[in-house]
Amino acid sequence: MSRATVVAVLLLAVAACSEGGSAGAPDVTADPGADAAEGAGDAAPEQMADVPAEAPPDWTLPPCYRACDRVVACGVGTCEAYDWSSAGVLFEACFGGCDEARAAGVLGATACGDVLDAARPWTPALAADACAASPCSLACRHLADCIASECPGHADTDPAAYAAGCETGCIPADAGWILSMPDCAALVGVIEQNDPVFAAECRGTSGTCPDAAACAAYGGKIAGCVSEHCGEPAAPFLAGIGQVIAHFCVHDKDCPSPEAVAVLNSPEQTCSSQALAGVGPAPPFDRACKGSPDVPFADLAAACARLFACGAGQYLPSEDACVVFLTFVADAPLRVACLVAAADCGPAWACLEGM
Repeated sequence: MSRATVVAVLLLAVAACSEGGSAGAPDVTADPGADAAEGAGDAAPEQMADVPAEAPPDWTLPPCYRACDRVVACGVGTCEAYDWSSAGVLFEACFGGCDEARAAGVLGATACGDVLDAARPWTPALAADACAASPCSLACRHLADCIASECPGHADTDPAAYAAGCETGCIPADAGWILSMPDCAALVGVIEQNDPVFAAECRGTSGTCPDAAACAAYGGKIAGCVSEHCGEPAAPFLAGIGQVIAHFCVHDKDCPSPEAVAVLNSPEQTCSSQALAGVGPAPPFDRACKGSPDVPFADLAAACARLFACGAGQYLPSEDACVVFLTFVADAPLRVACLVAAADCGPAWACLEGM
């Protein structure tokens, strides 16, 4: 074979390789089923055209959930009685009486006033007086009603008076957790777990006051806590504080139960315990705690000497107790000045009228 022939053969081989393979040799890079697969792929949409697509899930809430959500939003925005901390109570009250027809009325309303009007017939928590109340007013009424129903020791307590006293120290955070517990037994149970004095008072015997010895010890403990918390300014008032507490404990119609006083007198209850931690700086002994800055002690003592000369001993155990009593009264500076200036008993008793 000449050199020219060899070169020609090599050139033909190179040309064949550049076109994807030599003549007669199988193409090992090709997929024999590729064309068939491509055909099947092209045909798939036509073959699946008659299969319905899967419907998306319906996440719409049932009517009563949506209706009561609207009631809560409008209640929080419109009623002074509700904020977001107490909204769960309103939702529960709404949901408990809701059905599809009632929900439709709420969902068809446009303005918040109409929403609340639609829900009011089956939602007592939206009564006009409740809606206009403050969160603390609503919570304290609920608490007072629960204590009246669950605590034998408070069977004689007026719920309205208890609620009024509760409101003076209530804060919105208190209202929120009280209103979050509509079940009275559960609410009272939680308070009892955290306050042994309340538990003893709650389970005590209504209408029975402790004996004189227990009350004397109770008065002494209260006076000791006032001394511990207030220091020297309260010193002139301590004897009277102990006597006032002991007198109230034995004789007052709202006296504490024997069980509650027994707990308070126990060594476990110290002046740092929850029940006694505020004694002194908080009312009713706050003025005495500061040394009665608005009325000198000497004037209080002179006023009580006048009252005891006029028979005050039938109401108060001592002049020391009278001095403490005068720190409790409203307009104390004016009344004490009136008593000091009184020439006889008629004008002296007149100084205390309207308390």
